[in-house]
Amino acid sequence: MSQPALINIKKDKGLKFRQMLKDHSLDELLFAPIDVAKFKHDASFVNYYGDVILPPFSFPNTHEGVKLYLSKLAEAKEKTKAKKIILGLESTGHYHENLQIALENTGLEVILINPFEVWQERDCRSRKTDELDLGTIANVLIHNKGSITKLKHDLYYKLMRATRTRRKFVQQQSSAKVIIRSLVDRIFPGLQNNDIPIFSDFWGKASLLLLERYPAPQNIISLGEKRLARFFAKNNTKLGLPTAKRIVALAKNALTRDYDELEIDLSVLAKYLQLLKELNSFIQEIGQQIAKLFVQTPGVYLLSIPSVSLIYAAEYMAEIGNPNQYQHYRQIVNLAGAASQIYESGEYAAEGLPISKHGNKFLRTTINQLGNSLKCQGKKGCPYFAAFSRRLLDRGKHPRSVNFAVGAKFVRVALPMLKQEAFFRPPTVRVYLNLDEKQFMLSCYRTIIRKLSNFSSNNLVADDNYLSKIKKNIESKYNVSIN
Repeated sequence: MSQPALINIKKDKGLKFRQMLKDHSLDELLFAPIDVAKFKHDASFVNYYGDVILPPFSFPNTHEGVKLYLSKLAEAKEKTKAKKIILGLESTGHYHENLQIALENTGLEVILINPFEVWQERDCRSRKTDELDLGTIANVLIHNKGSITKLKHDLYYKLMRATRTRRKFVQQQSSAKVIIRSLVDRIFPGLQNNDIPIFSDFWGKASLLLLERYPAPQNIISLGEKRLARFFAKNNTKLGLPTAKRIVALAKNALTRDYDELEIDLSVLAKYLQLLKELNSFIQEIGQQIAKLFVQTPGVYLLSIPSVSLIYAAEYMAEIGNPNQYQHYRQIVNLAGAASQIYESGEYAAEGLPISKHGNKFLRTTINQLGNSLKCQGKKGCPYFAAFSRRLLDRGKHPRSVNFAVGAKFVRVALPMLKQEAFFRPPTVRVYLNLDEKQFMLSCYRTIIRKLSNFSSNNLVADDNYLSKIKKNIESKYNVSIN
């Protein structure tokens, strides 16, 4: 009769820790905490009972520094006859990343510790020194409060750096647009009137050209209707004399300041317009790089889900990494810190608690944005996820909670798609049921191609990416030629 599976109070984390230590006595354990900083790191070595083996020391964040650390580690290991080293770093922004990779390349296993765990472990939270921090990190290691996390340094690392950089550029772009709108309101009040808009798109070609060359009402009045119309025609915009007349009339009636008083605002506006142009170029360029990296991942299959764009799919793949490392979708939800908090006491069980937010904030944001996109009704959303969203709203769920619930549903659907390399085909949506297998596969492939159409095809045609693999499989299986 087989033995029942062990249950650990720390669940999988506790079982892994037990497995790691099962062949060693407590005297054979050596704990190696490192307090990470920008230019140098502090380290010490202690045994299971908290005895300091070597005095705390510092080493620089260089190759020579790592060699010094390894020599001290060998000394401590020899002194204690330790057979198992448990090395832990406090996760400090990006400062720990290169050190972690350098140590892992020597064969050491590195445990990452959340700074919040270190803060909670402190005996006196009003005192903080490097020596106290080392002792606290050692305590966290001894009590198994860290987690073994492998840093990405492959395709997924490059994709992560690209998507996070793009996100920063987009945030800067949004900030620049807010400032530009504020400056335009001061310089040319009324130009942004939404009730009777002059431009169909305020950030379109014609509007930006006008703001670059003739931003003040005084410039427009001096130019006149006909010359303004010729300016629009010369720059290949769709605006003609009627629009030029409206702009000149608006300029004459604008409640603006004297031109001399606008000197600083006009100078700042010119700088921000140039910054916006550069940011737009950066975002487009890095988008091409993201597309090239993305098609080398199984995330291509996620594009068969309506309303999932290449950028959302790429951000999701960048943050979760290789999908084959997960056994259950809940692991990804927990990684994002998107799981609901739990509070139970006696017969009472709280409902509607917020999410924990203890996890990867970038992944959490992406899951929330995916949920918000997927739950939309009509062509903008996905019928399968929109129906799920409606059921939750009918049950009285708060709209903000519904976002994360739909996002978690996406994670649940996406994981088997990625691991099995399968298209999205829910059994409850009629449009998928009416297609035979060939029609379905061709439809999914065309959907993916359409979503990739804004990106250079030169980056997407390599023989070793998933897009090419899908195309070859369809052509081979159904004896068709896809252009």
